[in-house]
Amino acid sequence: MFEAYQRLTRLPALLTLGLLLILATVGTFTAGIWAIGGLGSAIILTCIAWRIDRHFPQPSPLWWQMAIMAMVPMAALASASIDPALSWRETLRMATIFLPLVMLLSPAVSDRLDHQRLFPLLTIAITVGAAALGIELCLGGPLLHIVRGPQAQMTEYNRSLSYTLLIAIPCMAWLWQTKRRWLVAPFILILLFPASLTESRAAKLSLMLALPVILFAHYQPRRVLPLLGAFTTLCIGWPFAARYMFLNHHDWLARLPPSWLHRTEIWDYMSYRIAEKPWLGWGFGTSHLLDFKNPHGDSYVFAIQPAAHPHNVLIQLWVEMGLPGLAIGLLFTALTLVMVKKMKPHLMPFAAGAWVASLTLSLVAYSFWTDSLFCAFALTGTLFGILNRRKDGASA
Repeated sequence: MFEAYQRLTRLPALLTLGLLLILATVGTFTAGIWAIGGLGSAIILTCIAWRIDRHFPQPSPLWWQMAIMAMVPMAALASASIDPALSWRETLRMATIFLPLVMLLSPAVSDRLDHQRLFPLLTIAITVGAAALGIELCLGGPLLHIVRGPQAQMTEYNRSLSYTLLIAIPCMAWLWQTKRRWLVAPFILILLFPASLTESRAAKLSLMLALPVILFAHYQPRRVLPLLGAFTTLCIGWPFAARYMFLNHHDWLARLPPSWLHRTEIWDYMSYRIAEKPWLGWGFGTSHLLDFKNPHGDSYVFAIQPAAHPHNVLIQLWVEMGLPGLAIGLLFTALTLVMVKKMKPHLMPFAAGAWVASLTLSLVAYSFWTDSLFCAFALTGTLFGILNRRKDGASA
């Protein structure tokens, strides 16, 4: 009986190790597995903790309150949505994402996830996954064309690489705090291999911003977080800055890569939709239904149909949920910055870098309501939590 109990207590760490090794290798090639693995493992790990403790795990008060604060406006504003049924469906879908991840971050679950070989094996797996993807990109995507067909685009690797880069940052922190500090530079070079070849400028930008922030935070730890908070607040004006650029400096925009010009066109028309309903928004999950033709649709080169999402978290929150949504977004960034500040001094710079990488992906790339994106955020935070709970000097 005791041996069975001991095996059960070791199971969460083993499952977490296995999940992360799969995500760092297979997950570098396909983003969908991040949602399946992240949410599925959160449910399984919660059930295991329930079985061990003989009572349901107590969720983290902070993350539970944040989930409630997000869900209540989503539900309350659904009746005012331009498509109430859609907003209700999206609200329920987000509940199925938030609730498992809140439980994953609960102390009863997260405290059991550390494994002696977690970071050594994860670092090796990320190295293998990044190198393999780099070779795949160099060769023109032969594996992608075998699996997805000859018409498959290399952009299918964009999200998966972005997520791998996120969980690589805790591994940098682990290398830095051990005797293997000299391995940080070659590890970064290996990450740059696929990042330099990918068509995802968001992935490149997230890594290129994270690295100098890590360096700056090492030398200016007291200044970096206030500066990041101030930058996030200034981003409220992002859609209106895009509108100004579109109206007054269109010749500059014409020099941008097509994907960035497309984003600027999206942000331009979204700024008008925000101005039309700034208080309560158009409805959760409805940004893809909004008018894109007025007032500058005839001048757009790439935005010739409604965008699937605004490609910017603050714009998405504001246009869909009005000022309540914008307030939730700013509160979330502030609370996560506070959590970064509370990390151990040798971990804080890397946590700040991961925060910047996450914010970058949210500001220029993916829909904020993507399940795999939330799973990547949660797993990155979980890895930093594991490092932060270890005794100083522990290299396991």
